[in-house]
Amino acid sequence: MSVKVKICGVRTPAIVEEAADAGADFVGLVLFAKSPRHIELEEARVLAAVARGRIGTVAVMVDPEDDLVDGVLEKVRPVSFSSTAARAQSGSQPSKRAPACP
Repeated sequence: MSVKVKICGVRTPAIVEEAADAGADFVGLVLFAKSPRHIELEEARVLAAVARGRIGTVAVMVDPEDDLVDGVLEKVRPVSFSSTAARAQSGSQPSKRAPACP
């Protein structure tokens, strides 16, 4: 069994490049407004473009709305989603498009 490494909370192109150069398999882009590592969708698009062809990207979200998922799929094109279903705690209905976790 091989181990995969993800560097999460990436916020700059330099960190994407450093993670790729160091041999990481993925960078995690946090798209959750309450996180101190949060980035906007446009920032995620730029970082994903830097990563493309060098290192995989994972979109990290908490209970995302469908429009955010659509934007991430269109602009970031991550290899995977990592999502926490906060709705389970609140009792509300889950998103119609529940992302898959690696």
